[in-house]
Amino acid sequence: MKKIYILLWLIGSLQACTNSSEKRMADAKNFLKAEEYEQALALVNKVIAQDAQNEQAFNLRGVIYFEQRDFQNALADYNRALQLNPDNYKPHYNRAEVHRYLGEQEQALAAYDEAIQRAPDIADLYINRGVVYYEVGRKEAALQDFTKAIDIDPNQAGVLFNRGNIYFEKQQYEQALSDFEKAVQLNPKLGKAHYGLGNCALQLGQKTKACEALTAAQRLGIVQAEPLLQENCQ
Repeated sequence: MKKIYILLWLIGSLQACTNSSEKRMADAKNFLKAEEYEQALALVNKVIAQDAQNEQAFNLRGVIYFEQRDFQNALADYNRALQLNPDNYKPHYNRAEVHRYLGEQEQALAAYDEAIQRAPDIADLYINRGVVYYEVGRKEAALQDFTKAIDIDPNQAGVLFNRGNIYFEKQQYEQALSDFEKAVQLNPKLGKAHYGLGNCALQLGQKTKACEALTAAQRLGIVQAEPLLQENCQ
């Protein structure tokens, strides 16, 4: 009976440790959301001190460091998380965000590629990689990524706006108009989408639609709409 008692006590202790770590991680995430970074960091440090193999804790601590703009330690923690579990897409994605923030676009793209290989059905990965592609002038690649993101999640107004902009730059006005219209339907307060819609409608000779959209854009604070309104809608 004594051996059984000891065994059960040990199992109970291990379970208590696990619950304690989970509680600290949950509390740390709440502190992170509240931008109380030192409190979040203290809790995650306790989790790592208790379990140095906890990949999620290293990834979370990397996020906290990123928010504190401590990029060196953020990258070190993301790399440690990947050593513990190379198949987790999140540290790859987070590494990409660090490189993107630092203006290291090629390194960001490589990290996004790694993340997408591991999680090919997450729209945000394609959106963010598409933005970097656009920033480095690879607009066709950006267009493909935005389209893939829309295929996964067609209800994101921002990515529809992004794709509409590329179509507009390519003078594919019908496709651009469609994306801008969908964007404002999803988010009527997205002023830049109203502006894009109005500008695009002008190119297609749809003056009434253009003036309505530009008026909405102006009302939402898009100052670029005013000269187009004065020129075309008086």
